[in-house]
Amino acid sequence: MNDDIRAGLVPKTTKSKVMLTKYLTKYRFFGIIAVFFSSMVIGMAFGSLRYVFVVFCLVIFMICTAGSPSDPRKSFGGSLLDFLRFFVRKKTYYGSGNVDCADYLKKEEDKREAKKRKKEK
Repeated sequence: MNDDIRAGLVPKTTKSKVMLTKYLTKYRFFGIIAVFFSSMVIGMAFGSLRYVFVVFCLVIFMICTAGSPSDPRKSFGGSLLDFLRFFVRKKTYYGSGNVDCADYLKKEEDKREAKKRKKEK
């Protein structure tokens, strides 16, 4: 029986998060405190709407730090930034509507017709 278990380094993505409660990590706890105080300072410019602004900032922070539905290793905000980078980036399309594809198809058609003409001779 081979009980040789090789211990190795554990990747960061598989390490468990430090949880304070069931849904609140250490990162989110300190983030809530930082967002609360910074939004209170910025909210002074809004006067009576300061508390609405503070609640709005806290809700946005909680949404952005929640887990991503498509990639559990990323936060929702990180996945949203990845999507926006993809959306803004210049895309290269490959397919029948592309100029390079049209040139390739034309060359292939010319080769086929050249073969047909060669066979007929």
